[in-house]
Amino acid sequence: MTKEIKTNENSETSEKDTTLMNGVHPNVVTTEQMNAFMQHIIQSENFRNKAIISMMFFTGMRISEVLNLKVEDFNFENQTVNIIDKKIDKKTDKKIYIEKRITFIPQELIKILTEYIESENKKEGLLFISNKGNRLDRTVINKIFSAYSKDKLVHVTPRHLRHNWCHIAANGGLNPSEMAKYLGHISIQSTEHYFMNHTQENTNEKINDLFKPKK
Repeated sequence: MTKEIKTNENSETSEKDTTLMNGVHPNVVTTEQMNAFMQHIIQSENFRNKAIISMMFFTGMRISEVLNLKVEDFNFENQTVNIIDKKIDKKTDKKIYIEKRITFIPQELIKILTEYIESENKKEGLLFISNKGNRLDRTVINKIFSAYSKDKLVHVTPRHLRHNWCHIAANGGLNPSEMAKYLGHISIQSTEHYFMNHTQENTNEKINDLFKPKK
């Protein structure tokens, strides 16, 4: 049975994005389409863009969280990343608080990040920057996704990757409490609708197992 990943993309897409692509509505991505999209990403020779999209795929991180990442936030030996995200009051456009959490990352992602960091000889500072050395913004990330999506004739967005992670994690055995903490959800209600079943195995081992290459 083909799984469909649906999401509301009003906050991250323009009106022209609502047209059908390859006969599929942009708010619906099947498992096969997601797999084809990610296979295309893994084969990319643009190490930075591959690392950005893989970061979202393997962790479910938000765009704002990815853009704030610094090289020194990572501890590859412990398989962790320190995530810092500024929460904004949309009505006043003012920062209301800074959220911090330490998140476990799978080995497959570490390989991709190491490839990128070594290719750029990065030692510290922002992990992802523009070709001119400036901080990336959301529009650049969305353009990267659009370019890769057009290549595979399927509309995939950052939010699709976050929702896809949730489905994989829920089906793989993470319980609502584990997933809410991992994703930085304030309320567990944000995660509960993804769940079919869960077990009580170690969270870190489960996350590693989710993304191991199929033999």
